[in-house]
Amino acid sequence: MKLSLLTRFGALLITSLALTACQPDQQEKSNKLTIGASSTPYAEILEFVKPQLEKDGINLDIRVFNDYIIPNQALADKELDANFFQHVPYLNKTLADHPDWKLVSVGAVHMHPYRFFSQKHKSLQDLPNGAKVLSRNNISQHGHILKLYQDEGLIKLRSDIDPDDATIDDIVENPRNLQFLFTYDAPLMPQIYKNGEADVASIDSHFAINAGLDLTKDVIYSEPAANSKFANVVVTREDNQNDPRITKLMAALKSDETKKFILDNYKGEAVPVP
Repeated sequence: MKLSLLTRFGALLITSLALTACQPDQQEKSNKLTIGASSTPYAEILEFVKPQLEKDGINLDIRVFNDYIIPNQALADKELDANFFQHVPYLNKTLADHPDWKLVSVGAVHMHPYRFFSQKHKSLQDLPNGAKVLSRNNISQHGHILKLYQDEGLIKLRSDIDPDDATIDDIVENPRNLQFLFTYDAPLMPQIYKNGEADVASIDSHFAINAGLDLTKDVIYSEPAANSKFANVVVTREDNQNDPRITKLMAALKSDETKKFILDNYKGEAVPVP
């Protein structure tokens, strides 16, 4: 009897020790948050908030992706807890193609505002009749750019379409006869602008910076940060959107310290949204 009790006690002790040994791994797993992101500035912003999240007991595992397809698929397949690389219009298009992917935005962090550069004029309102308006040949951007001109009262687009889906052919009023020349490769835009071929040009910020253009001095119009339809968002699954780790992540990304980091490090190429 005594031997049997001792044996059973020993077995219970071993089991207890085994369970105790497993707890740190389980705890670490429960506190780990795996997020996929594009490299710049997304992964860099996440690296900035990583120490802050560690203080909150969250181990942020950042996985960098170089394409725009795999991060959503990996999230839907539960290989990731969240991702950070896209805006809502892109997410909506992805979900239209993959309705079984139950993905949702949990909040916007920053945006890359469209900017219009000019060497000849001080504002869009100064554009003369027949002014040449240049932009890159990426048709997915044309509607958004045209909408900004509409917002400034320079043109009017068809009312029966989403302005962000518009093309030059959808302009129904153009009182100044602006010439919209949206035919150029993005890397060539800074040099074309420097050659004086445009009254105003829309140039992607990173190409402008690399060409030595000033994102304040050379710009006559900058898209308001409050125009957050195209802000970059953190995305997770519907079944994960109320996870406390996600809540803490968003609080860190929206903090004043993170906003200052974005402003200080990206010199206007990326700006935090309200």
